[in-house]
Parts: sequence; structure tokens; C-alpha cells
Amino acid sequence: MADDLKEPQSPPQRAEVVRELVAAYAARLDRGETLDLSGALAAHPTLAPELEQELRKLALVHGAIAAADQRVAPAAGANASGDSTFVVTVGELTTTSPGAVRDAAGAGVPPDAIPGYELIREIHRGGQGIVYLAMQLATKRKVAVKVILEGRFAGAADRARFEREVQILAALKHPNIVAIHDSGSAGGCFYLVMDYIPGQTLDRYVESRRRELAESPSGGSASGAAAAPGKTASHAGSRVTRRAVDEFLRMFAKICDAVNAAHLRGVIHRDLKPSNIRVDPEGEPVVLDFGLAKAPVGDVAPAAAMTETGQFVGSLPWASPEQASGMPSAMDVRSDVYSLGVILFQMLTGRFPYDVTGSMRDVLDRIISAAPARPSTLLRHIGDEVETIVLKCLAKERERRYQNAGELASDIRRYLSGEAIEAKRDSAWYVLRKMARRNAVAAVMLMTLLVGIGSAGTVAVFYRVLAREGAEEAERARQAHAAAVNEFGELTEAQLSLALDYAFARFIDEYAVGRSDVAATLAQRWFSRRPGYSEAAAFLLDPSRTPEVLRAQMPCQLGWIAEWAVAERLRADGDHRAAVAAYEQMQRARPPSWAQTLVDSRRRELSAARGADGEADNRGP
Repeated sequence: MADDLKEPQSPPQRAEVVRELVAAYAARLDRGETLDLSGALAAHPTLAPELEQELRKLALVHGAIAAADQRVAPAAGANASGDSTFVVTVGELTTTSPGAVRDAAGAGVPPDAIPGYELIREIHRGGQGIVYLAMQLATKRKVAVKVILEGRFAGAADRARFEREVQILAALKHPNIVAIHDSGSAGGCFYLVMDYIPGQTLDRYVESRRRELAESPSGGSASGAAAAPGKTASHAGSRVTRRAVDEFLRMFAKICDAVNAAHLRGVIHRDLKPSNIRVDPEGEPVVLDFGLAKAPVGDVAPAAAMTETGQFVGSLPWASPEQASGMPSAMDVRSDVYSLGVILFQMLTGRFPYDVTGSMRDVLDRIISAAPARPSTLLRHIGDEVETIVLKCLAKERERRYQNAGELASDIRRYLSGEAIEAKRDSAWYVLRKMARRNAVAAVMLMTLLVGIGSAGTVAVFYRVLAREGAEEAERARQAHAAAVNEFGELTEAQLSLALDYAFARFIDEYAVGRSDVAATLAQRWFSRRPGYSEAAAFLLDPSRTPEVLRAQMPCQLGWIAEWAVAERLRADGDHRAAVAAYEQMQRARPPSWAQTLVDSRRRELSAARGADGEADNRGP
């Protein structure tokens, strides 16, 4: 019996006992017994953290196999043990055992089965039913008719989900969400009439567009891609050009708008993936299939809304960590943001963020814990800003993602318009550099900094940073440099002050990411003869120096620099409350617009961290 196993002490022993317990509980499930999760954890309290995670995965796997047994006919030679290995093929999750024949829904529906419509042909068949191209007889308009069949393959849960989709689509009005026109039941089936969206699914459209842009003379140079995770996905990422990246981002922002429209109505899609998004001949994306969506409480019948703990909802390769953990209560709009991140990763690179092949348990493990690949390692046209947007979506912790699809869409549009993205607002160097690129006068002053207190090497680095955005920006940087040299003799105190602020922001960014050696080099190069700045830099580089001594050394007009340095040390030490207070003191002492941006960003970041710490404290050890 699993409950008779002796409680282990060492980590290797714990891991071994957890494996034995999971195997024993799996055998019980195979015999038709139910899994009492709370009872299992109570029986092994010292193993609860590891055991709960493994038992949730076990429940998900067995639930998926049970669903496959009901909907998939056994193939000849299927593994009699029921051991199922899940693989991804063309972006969809299938199973190799039991068999893969998906005709359980029957031969189809007669062409005249739906009053007022003539069914022309089948255009999609899925686990919940069949979608037909049809003609609305009264208007001669082509529509899409989704049908589920009554009988063995349409139980109460299927009908409840279908009714939920009808209610949700009727409430959502957005140009990038499919519109509903009619619904009902006839001839032994339930049906839903929607707009017919000609064109292609998102993944096929993106693949086709990649080829067109790669072959176009104006498409830009193609990029090589290294071996990557998610190896079952297309390798077309190697053909994505910079022009394609921007085009795909513009389209993706519209997809986010549609998902955000649902979020604003309290609807969580829960099954976002390329095959549930179609792109019409004009290039407009349309979000489909709200059959698994979670509606606001009270808008649907309890049977339709209920999802049990341990039940997997969604499509596995695009699932969020909380979905993969079988914790429906933890799913909210940020779960959709994660799925959108996977979709965006695919659009840009042609791959998944991690390997989604192998056993379902292995895939669940990777979704829950594996760090996503950095898109820039797969495609050189993906810059730091785009990569930051993608990786923010794919954060394992919900509070570190965009908090809704609207925030994600806004950040993408900021990037496309050349503005500073919110996801990078914690970098003072980044925000000031963006200001310089958008303001020629500021660019001249910043170049003056590099000429007056920097070195030729620093100037070259700044050129390379700007040149990443293109040749025109690099030329403007060179012109700004020349203008700065010409004007250097007339540099005002205000201009030098701004330049020094910029330099200190660059120093702070190196310190904040733990590159103390680089920060020390910059401090020596820029601040060795600059009172106030040199003391603040020394304070951050030498932990033995105290805030009281720093404040006493600081010239009166540079007191805000002391507060900035103190805030950064407190932030690095994890004292979030005191750090926020220091940032606010810094802002009161000197409130230029970029300082406001920095303080606001730090406050959001530290508030989120404090919230996460509080949740951890509430959970206990």
C-alpha cells in the first residue's frame, strides 16, 4: 500500500518515495478507483509540496486518457495498457495510443438538417463538433455553422459548453471576434451560426507570409536560426525578416485587442492557439471558438461554468503554468496573456518556447518550470525590446506578466511607434536613450556627455546601440556627435547636469544587474572628478559605506542623487518598502519627467514583489 511507505529524510529519499507513491496511486486509478488528493496529502504531510504537484499531473494525464478513450476509436495494435504518449503535430495535440481515428462524431449532418440553411461542406472537425460552410437561404450569404451531435458523443457537459459559447459570443461585439447570428437545435443536433471567415488559420497565414516577405526584394535580409526548443514546430523562423517582425506585431496587437474586449466583459478564453484564430483575405485576424471560455459568475449555468481541480482545460502546447498544474481557480486573464505569449513566440520564430514533444507529463513539467528560450537566439531580427515583451508574457508567475491583453497590445504599439515600452521602464538608461532618439536636442546633449566626460570607446558603444534600429538612426547619431563637438565650448551647466544624470543612469543599470566590474569602470571614467556623483557611485560599489555618510558628503543641490543611490541599494537588498520611500524622496528633490518614469516603474515592480512575498508568507513554509 502506498500509505505504508516510510517517510523519508534526505532529498534523494524523498524523491524516490514520491515516485513510489505516484506509481501506487496510478495503479489505483487504473483499477477504477478515485484519487483523493486531500487524503493523500494528509497521509504524507512531510511530502505534501512535491507529492501534490506530481499527483495533480497524474490526474491531468489520466483525465486526458479518459477523454481520448471516449472520443477516439482504438486503432489496431493499440497499447493495451493505456499508456499514452502525447506528441504535437502541426500545432495540435494528438495521441498515439489509443488509436488516432477521429470519426467518432459520425458521418455528418444532412445538407438540409438546419432550417433556413443549406450545408455546403465540412470545413473543420474537432472534439466538440463539426463546423460547416453553409448558405443562409434567405440572404444567400455564406455563413459558418457549428454543430454538436446528440447521443453518445454529446453529453450534458458538451451541451453546457455549447450553450456557454452561444451566450458568450452573443455578448461580445468586436471586429476581431467572430460574430454570432443564430443558434438552436434541429434534427437531433445543436447548432450555432456565425460569420464565415474565408482565409487561413493564423499559423498557416504566418507561414505563407514569411515566404512572401523572404522572397520579396524589399523584405530585408533573411536570418539564420539556431537549433531550438519546440522542435516539432515549423522551422520557418529562419526566414523571418525585420519587415515581417513588424508586420506580425501589428497583426498580433489586433488579436490582443480582441482578447482584451473579452477580458473587459469578464470572459477568459482558455484555449487561445493559432488554429482558433483565422486571418481573412484582407489580413484581418478574427478570434474564434469560445467553447472552453470561462464566463463571468452568474452569466452561465453552474454546470457549464464548473471546472474541477485537477482537470485540464485548454490545448496543452499553449497552456499557462496554472493550466498545466490543473488549478482552475488560479486561472484569470493573465492565463490568456501567457497563451498569447506562446502564440507571439511562434509567429516570430516558428517554434515553441520549449520542447512540447514526448509524454504529457514531460510537457506539463516544461510548461510549469522550464525557462522559455530567448527569441533572439533563434532569430537575429528580434531586438531586445521585442524579446522583453515576449518574455514578460511568458513569465511563470502571473504577477510578472502583463496584467491583461490590453497592456500587451499597448506595449507592442509603443514599440512600433518608437516609444519606450512599459516592460523596459525599469531601465533608466533605456528610457533616456529613447528620449534622445525622439528629440534631436536631447541627442546632442547626450553626445556631448560622451565627448566631454566619456571616452571614444563609450561613443562607439552608443553609436552601436542606436545603429541597431537602422542606418538612418546611426546617421542622426553621427550628426548629433558632430554638433556636440562644435558646441562643446558653449556647454551650459544645465546641459552638463542632464548629461551627468544620463551617465549615472547608465551606471545604475550596470549595478542593478550585478555587473559591478562594468559599473566600477564607468564610475572611474565618468565621475572621478565629479563631486556628488563619485560619492554616490562609491557608496553603491562599497557595501561598508553608510547612507548617513553619503548624505553628509553630498552637495546640497545633489541630494536627490544620494536618495537615488540609497533606493537602489535598498532595492538590491530586498527592502522594498524602504526603497519605495527613497525613490519618492528622490522624486521630491528633483522631479524631471524621466525621473517620474523611473520612480513609477520601480514602485510598480516593488509593489508586485511585496505582493508576491505576502502570498508566500500566507502559504507558509
